[in-house]
Amino acid sequence: MPDESPPTEKPAPRVTNSVDGSPKNVIQSGSTDSIYVHDRSETHNHDRRGLYVVGAILLVAVLVIALLSILRKDHPTVESQDAAAKPPPSPTVPIAATLDLYPKKDCESGWVVPTSDEAPIAHTDKPVDAVLGSGGSVVLTLQGLTAESVVLHSMNVEVVSRRPAMPGSFLPSNCGSDVTPRFFRADLDKAAPSAVPEPGTASFPYKVSGTDPEQVIITPTSTDEDIEWRVRIPWSSGMGRGELLIDDGGKPIRTTATTAARPFCLEQPDSRRWIPKASGASC
Repeated sequence: MPDESPPTEKPAPRVTNSVDGSPKNVIQSGSTDSIYVHDRSETHNHDRRGLYVVGAILLVAVLVIALLSILRKDHPTVESQDAAAKPPPSPTVPIAATLDLYPKKDCESGWVVPTSDEAPIAHTDKPVDAVLGSGGSVVLTLQGLTAESVVLHSMNVEVVSRRPAMPGSFLPSNCGSDVTPRFFRADLDKAAPSAVPEPGTASFPYKVSGTDPEQVIITPTSTDEDIEWRVRIPWSSGMGRGELLIDDGGKPIRTTATTAARPFCLEQPDSRRWIPKASGASC
């Protein structure tokens, strides 16, 4: 007869509240489907990608700054445009000079041209290749560049070269009257010529400014030479001093005697041409 006594109950596991790290008691709650273990090499690669990104950002920033610098140069800002619009600093030499050459209306001074044939020459203010003859006018107009006065102390003539009088044809001026501001005469035949005021002309010093110019007319003369020369004018203004050099557009002023040139006369009555002067006749 089978034994019907109830099964013997197994004793319940003993529970302890202390955890000592031994595998005696394990309590599992729920289940874990998957566990992802992070690869250290992947973490390292991720850090390097971060460095690449930072480097790329820095490179783009440098390129942007360089581009803005170029654009700033090509397209000035309002501030730089205002700076460019400001007037330039005061010049080193506070005076300007212009030079004009022409014969006097005295029937005696004129031009010498290199041609020596008999053909008539059309009358113009200055014929082609003409050189101012002895006794002509060298007109200097002097004016200050600021409102401050500039004192012109003297005027000196510097000879650059000498040679025999220029051959060719001498073309005299018209006859008439001249307006005479301040007249000087320079004898270029002298070893050290000087500009001497004509009678009735006050000598240096003169004073010029932006609103008070001066005009000086020099009459250079030579009996038998072709001479190149310049003018030097010492000046002072305030604490500044210097010397103004005046020439003919970067070249020396040139004056020749007319003694080696064949004389012409202005054809009358309209004075439209110069024609060769007949032997023994007067113009």
